[in-house]
Amino acid sequence: MRYHAPNDRDVLTDPTLEQLEHILRTSPHAYWQQGGNGEAILDARPGEPSLWLKQPLPERFLVTYSKPPADWLVPYDGGSCLPLVKDERGGDPFWIPIACLIGVDEAVEIVSCFLRHREPSSCVSWRYWHELPLPESYPSL
Repeated sequence: MRYHAPNDRDVLTDPTLEQLEHILRTSPHAYWQQGGNGEAILDARPGEPSLWLKQPLPERFLVTYSKPPADWLVPYDGGSCLPLVKDERGGDPFWIPIACLIGVDEAVEIVSCFLRHREPSSCVSWRYWHELPLPESYPSL
């Protein structure tokens, strides 16, 4: 298992839950705005599941569970997909429904479950990104 920091340089090999929890709980918002798109990745090997972590708002995370060949699974609280927060992914603007953002405690639990089982945690409800009730004008808001 490897943790790739948002700055696109730092990598932790075989990170512990304690190390990752420390990063999630104590890293300032600026930590999550580094690199190409401010996204950390937790992965094992190519073709296996990975977990992507972004912090578009202070102390609010977007976590994406990706398991090839499936699409992205994201937390979704069932609410409106408006309002949106602007972030970026791959250098392009990326609009994220606030209904998909979670707190630090949930992020820690999701990371813990992923480290143990390589599966999405049951502590939140998940939805495929392409199944979110996004506005018709998405992404050109």
